[in-house]
Amino acid sequence: MLFAAFPEWRQFVLAEAPELFTENVEGSLIVKVPSSVRVESPEFGDWLLIDTCDGEVTITYDYYHSHFDCFSDVAEHEGFKDAIEFLQAFISEKISVAILMNGDAWRGSTTVGPDEEVDFTHFVRPFDRLYIRSWKGSYDRERLFPQ
Repeated sequence: MLFAAFPEWRQFVLAEAPELFTENVEGSLIVKVPSSVRVESPEFGDWLLIDTCDGEVTITYDYYHSHFDCFSDVAEHEGFKDAIEFLQAFISEKISVAILMNGDAWRGSTTVGPDEEVDFTHFVRPFDRLYIRSWKGSYDRERLFPQ
């Protein structure tokens, strides 16, 4: 399903799991797509990661990650379909990822549309910086919050 939507990503399938994986990944698909722009996250690097570990699809970009749970109330194919729709929206920049930090500590992340403001009410406080990252960099921005 992933390679039907993104055939060019087949070349980015990993033979081994990156160090950040702690669970058993045997039989899982792990795809590490190089970012089209520089991502500042020293922990997660310059790539989009898609994996099927633990019976779910997880998509990671910078500090943002989302689980498309194939074991929830939706059918397995719906979880995969939702993940593909998310990737299509992200790659086309219909959505970006928004990350809140306090110094080097991650405080939360979400998605945001090109003209949307981030709702801060559900994030862990304190935080001193919000940054938005889009796939092509068109909507990248940063906002500092004085302490």
